[in-house]
Amino acid sequence: MPSSRSWRIVFPALFAVALAAFCKPVDGFSLAVAPRLGVTPGLECAARRGAYRRFEGGRGVAMSSGFKEKWQTMAKTWSNRGGLVLTQHRSNIWAAERPFLWNNIDVGCKMTLVKLSDGSLWVHSPVELDADMRSAISDIGGEVKYIVSPNYEHMKFAKQWFEAFPNAAACGCPGIKEKYPDVGYQTEVPASDGSMPQGWPAEIEAIFFDCEKNPFTGKPFFNEVNFVHTASRTLITTDTFWNYPKREVPFGTRAWKFGMDQVYGPFYRSFMANSEVLDKVLSKLLSKDFTSILPAHGSSVGGSDDEELSTFDDQGQVFGGDAKEVLRNHFANGPTA
Repeated sequence: MPSSRSWRIVFPALFAVALAAFCKPVDGFSLAVAPRLGVTPGLECAARRGAYRRFEGGRGVAMSSGFKEKWQTMAKTWSNRGGLVLTQHRSNIWAAERPFLWNNIDVGCKMTLVKLSDGSLWVHSPVELDADMRSAISDIGGEVKYIVSPNYEHMKFAKQWFEAFPNAAACGCPGIKEKYPDVGYQTEVPASDGSMPQGWPAEIEAIFFDCEKNPFTGKPFFNEVNFVHTASRTLITTDTFWNYPKREVPFGTRAWKFGMDQVYGPFYRSFMANSEVLDKVLSKLLSKDFTSILPAHGSSVGGSDDEELSTFDDQGQVFGGDAKEVLRNHFANGPTA
């Protein structure tokens, strides 16, 4: 849920402004993470009962019809119109699309599941662990070995997963153990000295966005860590990059995005981000080897020349283009701090 009650007071007023204008569907990405910044206000991940799973059937991705029918079990939403527990993004990496509610506005959310080279599973930004999700994990196979909350907001279901998989490493972003002492986090990624935990999989690289400070509290607001799955060359983001699809999304969702772009984004860039540190983080991020982006909010991005990239489905779920160029444009086309 929102990390500060003040947002519950401020944002209804912002929405009054946003709702006064009709916002056409936006083609692309941005949200409050406008150009050189990348964050959005606190949100509550409210996964609804049931789940989805789908393999896209694109180049290098296949799925039996029996599995597709088995995992197509939940009411469809705008962000997951196929009604599936998991959507395969590339080889050994899946996304679990769920509703993500803020003041009853669904802005969409996804969990990322990676099957590591040793056969174990790495879970990013967990959604509700219901019976369908348990079944899908069982079908994929492998021990759940890492459960990661990548920032202060995407942690609602972390404790549920920690309790269900007590042998898994309970990981979170820097500062999360102090912020949520009762959840059960064991390890912060990266550690205060920048090191990774002992035994951390080499195929998962971390990029810490240590560039923000709330002007009212003096503390970070999101403290997000991005990850790169090197085997699939995929960048995994949470609130540093959003990507709403071309297709129609609910009016309230578009109005919310308008408010974040026009009000919250400029505030964050002017008062909450250290631009010098941010530039260094972005340079490090862009030096990594990735050709696709899997954001927690919105459609995936991937280079159209990549042989493992899923093809476009009829809902435009995969957004083509050069992933790094998309990020460069995203962080460069607006006012700086």
